[in-house]
Amino acid sequence: MPYINRVLGVWLALHTLSLPAHAQKIIATVPLSDYGQAVTFNPVSGKIYVLSGPANVLTEIDGNTFQTEVIPLGETPERALNGMLRVNPRTGVIYAINVVSNNVAVIDRKANTVRFVAAGTHPVALEIDLKLHKVYAANADSSSVTLIDEATLQPKTIPVGSEPSAMAIDPRKHRVYVANTKSDSVSIIEGKNGKVTTVPAGSYPCSVAVNPRTHTAYVANLLSGSVTVIHGHSARTSTVTVDKNPAAVVVNPRTNKVYIDYQTLDTVTVIDGKTRPTATIPSGTRYPGAMVLDVRRNRIYVADFAQDVGVIDGKSNQAASFANPERNAFPLAFSPERNELYVLSIAANVLTARDKGQTASNLVVFSGTP
Repeated sequence: MPYINRVLGVWLALHTLSLPAHAQKIIATVPLSDYGQAVTFNPVSGKIYVLSGPANVLTEIDGNTFQTEVIPLGETPERALNGMLRVNPRTGVIYAINVVSNNVAVIDRKANTVRFVAAGTHPVALEIDLKLHKVYAANADSSSVTLIDEATLQPKTIPVGSEPSAMAIDPRKHRVYVANTKSDSVSIIEGKNGKVTTVPAGSYPCSVAVNPRTHTAYVANLLSGSVTVIHGHSARTSTVTVDKNPAAVVVNPRTNKVYIDYQTLDTVTVIDGKTRPTATIPSGTRYPGAMVLDVRRNRIYVADFAQDVGVIDGKSNQAASFANPERNAFPLAFSPERNELYVLSIAANVLTARDKGQTASNLVVFSGTP
């Protein structure tokens, strides 16, 4: 199964941190089930959620006490490391995919129910349009996206390119950008009418991010050392050359800066969204594996597959790093409201929270710097 052991897509949360030496404080370390896959945070309820497999359980963590409650989602026949979670903060409903189960789990904590909606083969990416109340799941091995109506939970299949592996939504225009890795293309789904337009990308597009202010999408092309820029108003494309093996992309809509990290390099490329010049800066890590963005404080956090976490000041492009007590940190989440960084270690299965702009592996909670 091509996605079971694939390196997980990078998730970056920016957090403002003063880069001079600062003691990074761990707020909490939360033990979890084996094979942690994904972590997310509900800013309304203050709950943290972690998806683990192959037991396929969702752990709900109280953001104040760090007490946990485990919600079974049904065991899976094999291990998966690239599941995904999304939460609707308004309704409190959590959506989960684990790749090997061909469905989307819908967990309603208020009603205390778990329901499953059929998806395509090997769903690997998940997004929500909060205003239109639509959930999208990209199905890698059926060349489709499953659209789920939040009110009725009725699914609809939307054909896209070959092996869709990543998605991003423009929440203002309600456009869904789907990166198709095998067909080297991006499918653009118009959320209001379901129309699909396909545009060319580079070789093996694997990550996509959208600036909702400029309605511009950025697609990292792993095998062609480039980023495809899609101009939302016209779907016109252009190409920005970067280093080899770009693996993840995130955008700060306030500064209009785009950040690219790499599968094999210890650097991050910064693209100016307006003028398109690029700058390469240190990531603060040796083996970057995940990124997360704190838009409010203009900070980028980069997790290391070893034990370091890099912090980039978005204004100065200076990078610093701090030690992570756990190894193999990959999925990250950030709460700008609480100024906390959540780092999930896929090896130790512990969630650690650190204080003041820190990264964590397993599930470590760090609070960010002002």
